[in-house]
Amino acid sequence: MIVDVTQLITDLDGKPMEDKRPDHKKGDDIPDLTLKATLTSCLMANFDDEKDLSGADKLKRFNLANKINKAETTFKFGGEDLVLIKKLVAKACAISVTGRVFNMLEEESVADPAKEESVADPPTEEPEQDLP
Repeated sequence: MIVDVTQLITDLDGKPMEDKRPDHKKGDDIPDLTLKATLTSCLMANFDDEKDLSGADKLKRFNLANKINKAETTFKFGGEDLVLIKKLVAKACAISVTGRVFNMLEEESVADPAKEESVADPPTEEPEQDLP
């Protein structure tokens, strides 16, 4: 599934939410929260119930976060990636953010030419035959 990761996370009134991650410098304007920022933060987060997370799982999350972060506009998600991301977003984010993210991830925001169905020529009607 190809998704535009630059989409803004909005509140119920459609106003962009602020990206309140602590890594912004004091005095800087607070940027709007994007899908990309949300996903990378969730993938890089440490959760109390995952203290025994394996190195392999941590590396998988890091690599996925790195790939998403490098995406300029769109990212092609695999099914397994979506399952992991949704699990982590649900753990880390408020309901308002989780709802927006899930909706964005469930709707392909960019047409994938490989998935477009071709429109077949309409069937031609055969002339009626007289039955004996």
